[in-house]
Amino acid sequence: WHCFGCDKGGDLFSFVLEMEHLSFPEALRLLAPKAGVQLKQQDYRLTADKNRWLDALEAATDFYHHYLLNRPEAKAARDYATGRGLDDATLEDWQIGYAPAGWDSLLNFLQSKKFAPADLLSAGLVIHKAETNRYFDRFRGRLMFPIRDHNGNTVGFTARLLPGAEDGQAGKYINSPQSKVYDKSAILFGLDKAKAAIKELGYVIIMEGQMDCITAHQFGFKNVIATSGTALTAVQVALLKRHSDNLMFALDADTAGQNAIDRAGALIGSLDYKEVEAADRYGRPHTYIDPESSYQINIKVLEIIAGKDPDELIRQDKKMFSAAIKEAKPLMQYIFDKTLARFDLAQVSGQQQAAKILLPLLARSGDRVAQNFWLNRLAERLSMPERFLLEEMEKLPKKPINQDQSASSRRSFSEGGPAAIKPIRQTRDQALSEFLVALLFKSPKNLARLANFLTPEQLAGAAVQDVYKSLIIYYYKNQQQPDFSFSYQAFSSWLGTSARPETMATALRLAVLSEKEFYQLNEAEANQEIFKISRQLKKQYLAGRQKEITRVLGQLEEKIKTEPSPENKRMLDEALREFNDLAKELRQLAD
Repeated sequence: WHCFGCDKGGDLFSFVLEMEHLSFPEALRLLAPKAGVQLKQQDYRLTADKNRWLDALEAATDFYHHYLLNRPEAKAARDYATGRGLDDATLEDWQIGYAPAGWDSLLNFLQSKKFAPADLLSAGLVIHKAETNRYFDRFRGRLMFPIRDHNGNTVGFTARLLPGAEDGQAGKYINSPQSKVYDKSAILFGLDKAKAAIKELGYVIIMEGQMDCITAHQFGFKNVIATSGTALTAVQVALLKRHSDNLMFALDADTAGQNAIDRAGALIGSLDYKEVEAADRYGRPHTYIDPESSYQINIKVLEIIAGKDPDELIRQDKKMFSAAIKEAKPLMQYIFDKTLARFDLAQVSGQQQAAKILLPLLARSGDRVAQNFWLNRLAERLSMPERFLLEEMEKLPKKPINQDQSASSRRSFSEGGPAAIKPIRQTRDQALSEFLVALLFKSPKNLARLANFLTPEQLAGAAVQDVYKSLIIYYYKNQQQPDFSFSYQAFSSWLGTSARPETMATALRLAVLSEKEFYQLNEAEANQEIFKISRQLKKQYLAGRQKEITRVLGQLEEKIKTEPSPENKRMLDEALREFNDLAKELRQLAD
């Protein structure tokens, strides 16, 4: 901006500072919501802690790597790495290491570098035994693969037990625990090394295993990353979106790999954050995120023809893997081909089974052009009118799969049935209501105060209301007991004696949300958030109710003009009293 009168000028922030007479932090808070940016308060003590933990993890990486290359005790680990085809340059580039079998080898080394045991515990490098107040190494006698974030910082490790050392009790692979520096749902193995090649080539190849990823890089396929055997998460997709819109899955040729493809396709199909106008339950227009279309990410599947996994195919024939990349199929085509090949389409039952799987998939598509194309293709293969399939498809829900749905209730395409479909769109009231109840699992002592301030009907969503009401009843029934200590397990057992399945499922989901989102909050912070959200919900409910009463008042006033009966006047007086009561409550909340 520039003022030609006084010759002042500058950027957006200086304009707001000048016009609104705000401080810079106040300008940030004003502008952030308009730009869709979420401001997060920076805790400098936590930042300092994280830097110490990252330093400890980096020192541990150097320790493990040096041990693998130089110590005679690591010969079996070196032989295993060599046997898997890893050359010296790869071992160096990926800083692959070996954790000695001793109980405190790493601990002693890092303590000599002035790292405190408490910091090593927070970094996931040691385990604390409370009975003896002693610390010991988390990883022992294992080949170590550093896990790095997209900036190249070591945030954790995957540790593989060497062949011959497997006793059936310890897991072959173990990972660092979830911590404030390692969030497995937000990490993509190898992205720090692959991001330049991804941008250069225009696509990313996603594999399941870390060894698959390392082998691919060694053989020149530098745009490869790995999900470490887990399904792709929304956070990971958003991270990949920064580098490319083109994703290619090269997964193991087994049932688990097939299921992972199906889950990834369902998840990515729900990730296009486009805004739409809609009305909330009070008829007020709002802008919501529409998840029905995808990010416009192009998804392909690389079929592993020879070998049981990408690692084996690359070693067997590098050119064959390159050919497989060129022949990769779009995800929809891949699922169509696999599904239609499973059934006898000459039989009515085969046609019904294929349509049962593929029509819900098409119904969720936000791309009308692609939807019409595949509907036409399906009609040709099933030898039936496209109009008939369109009518059947339009009867189906068009929402994407809810990614929070439990694995036990999800049916994948490879299992012979369409994945269960649940809507994931939420109004702001619904999201706030769920956050509030999740916070109450974190800080149940607030129930005593909140029960007198916020009634269940002032929350959004019947199941959430049921959970909130049940929490209040359970708390008041048990709080007088001398040994009472709230736990979700005890609450769930009590709830299961009478609650509906939907209420039980919602309670579990909100308990998980509490653990995932609010584990870092202390009691004071939780109390503050509960107070803030409960006031917002109450204000929204009262404002909505006031709007409804205003409409009723208008109807009654018109009715009294033609029917001035005592009953109509009594109803008008009651509506006026309720309107005034609501106005009074809203004023009190505003004070």
